[in-house]
Amino acid sequence: SPLRSSISRARTMLRASLLLALSASAASAASEPVCQGLACQGGRGGSEAEDAALLQVLRANASEEAPYMNPCPPSYQPEASTKKACNAAGFKYTGNKFAHSKEASHCCVSEHWVCNMGDEKHCTKPGPHPTYLGETKHWVWEANQGNCCLPPIPAFAKAQTWSFDTREDPKKEGCKTKEVKGKHGSPTYTLHAFWTGKRCSTTAEVH
Repeated sequence: SPLRSSISRARTMLRASLLLALSASAASAASEPVCQGLACQGGRGGSEAEDAALLQVLRANASEEAPYMNPCPPSYQPEASTKKACNAAGFKYTGNKFAHSKEASHCCVSEHWVCNMGDEKHCTKPGPHPTYLGETKHWVWEANQGNCCLPPIPAFAKAQTWSFDTREDPKKEGCKTKEVKGKHGSPTYTLHAFWTGKRCSTTAEVH
């Protein structure tokens, strides 16, 4: 989901900042005159206070980002949403609470649901009772898109039953429901496919 992508990008930026800080420190040290004599105290010039200050800077740059905190109740996960759509679906809207981005717009969705990118036209069609969480405007790379969330089948299932499509640009033509005949004693099942407008989610129903 985009939330995972945002966290991954934040970690990448943090690592880049650390490398930049270490490179700058190394370049500064290389430009200084070589220390000689007893004043070097083991090969390095400068006071203990300066050494301690430099160590604090390096530790600060190397520290991990703040630990992730789930703003949702147990058994719920945050998904990007508009406040209106979240409330209309009966979920709890938390906005950017505990988020790494001030633009976050979190909606607490049951962890048994599967949310994938989609659009309002397809996600509101009859079928597996999809819920569209509204266009998330700050996702500039996914214009006119938002989270399309599907509840498990059967509804009382205590785990996700829909697949999560991770392909970059899947084709709608291949997203079709079909029956799969059982072989060698395996049961026949129906592979239900649902097109969200951007991704293809599937689930199997055994006969």
